[in-house]
Amino acid sequence: MQRSLTRAACLHGRVEFDSVIYVGDGVWDARACRNLGWPCIGIALDPIRAARLRAEGVKDVFPNYEDAVRFFEVIGA
Repeated sequence: MQRSLTRAACLHGRVEFDSVIYVGDGVWDARACRNLGWPCIGIALDPIRAARLRAEGVKDVFPNYEDAVRFFEVIGA
């Protein structure tokens, strides 16, 4: 994940980004974000998977990307 961030910054002619928000659907995503200190938005239609993401500290979990207005509110765009 850190390598991808570095590559993206290089691609966009930047040394770093002002902020990072990761979107993932697995517990490993939430754990990796926690280890990196990155905020994570979860995507999980199944209530059990959504609960697992929340248990890992993911505050915002969406069932899908259909509520674009709310999604962009959460990321601050």
